[in-house]
Amino acid sequence: MMKFTAWIRALAGRSRSEAPEDAEGTSSSLMATHPPEEAGQGEIGGLDFAAAIRAHQAWKGRLQAVVNGESQEQLRSADVSPDDRCVLGQWLHGPGCQGFQGESLLDTVRTAHARFHLMAGAVLRAVEEGRPQDARQLLASDYHRASVQVQGKLAELFLHATGSERATP
Repeated sequence: MMKFTAWIRALAGRSRSEAPEDAEGTSSSLMATHPPEEAGQGEIGGLDFAAAIRAHQAWKGRLQAVVNGESQEQLRSADVSPDDRCVLGQWLHGPGCQGFQGESLLDTVRTAHARFHLMAGAVLRAVEEGRPQDARQLLASDYHRASVQVQGKLAELFLHATGSERATP
């Protein structure tokens, strides 16, 4: 079982990498997408970073189900596009992240998170407009990049906040 910090480092490394993830998933991407089962190690400043990352990882499956017409959820682009409705968004736009004020990385996380929600909304909008092929294309390209970015930048913020960014894996 992978340690929490190693999982976070793998996520941070994925967002810095320019290489696209292959369809089968490399060992690095596999590490990044399969979180450790250790509980309680990822909370800082009132945010459970691990839970926030997992929640954003889960969106791919949720969106894929909508695109494939297999979802039981009623996801609408108008509800998903705003970045201040999920737990992470409320933390980023609320008083919870005050301990991180002045950190340029916090602004980067906010921007990546906003883009993630815009891309998730774009996938749903394509489905709503009867363009499932466009939705699949967005899911595999722009949405995928935004997802990797938000997870990685959130992981970088966690590493920065804990002073783990300089430690070797």
